[in-house]
Amino acid sequence: MSLHNSPRPSLILASTSPRRQEFLRNMGLSFRIVAPLVEEIPKPGEAILDYVLRNAREKAQWVADHEHAAGHEHLAVIGADTIVMLGSRLLEKPRDAAEAYDMLRFLSGKTHTVQTAMVLRMVEGTHIRERAEIFATEVTFRPLSDGEIYDYIATGEPMDKSGAYGIQADRASSFVTEVRGSYSSVRGLPLAQLHMWLQAEGFF
Repeated sequence: MSLHNSPRPSLILASTSPRRQEFLRNMGLSFRIVAPLVEEIPKPGEAILDYVLRNAREKAQWVADHEHAAGHEHLAVIGADTIVMLGSRLLEKPRDAAEAYDMLRFLSGKTHTVQTAMVLRMVEGTHIRERAEIFATEVTFRPLSDGEIYDYIATGEPMDKSGAYGIQADRASSFVTEVRGSYSSVRGLPLAQLHMWLQAEGFF
């Protein structure tokens, strides 16, 4: 069911990520930011893709429930989660410089996969609908020297990024030789798909 004939829902980004906020602003959207209180911890035996999708879904659900309890009846909540994986190894945000070094050394000269789960949770009174999908993008790094890795860590940028790098940064973008898939998804939101979802809901 489209919202073309319903009251315009309040669009909410369930994330404090500056990159995701920038994307929505550049799309010309009016939105609010609500930080979800969700722990991002894998469950024992949980598959990586199940984990990233659960994170995105729980963020959107937490914010939708919070806002609905505050009396907001028409909501469109975007939740997302991005992780980096190489083989069976999950690379999230590094806890310290040593872990950032370990991640970047591990990624050096290899192709890894960035998985971004995105959820759009629509609340219309007591009626709830959800769109959810995982987007995989392959990213190849050239071989990195220890000096390059240490210099990049010294900028502080790796510390709040999954996989210890931000592809949009000048220094880290020079690590990348190839991207196969959605570039914006690596940065946190698959914009083409998000546009189609929001267009179907009457936002464009």
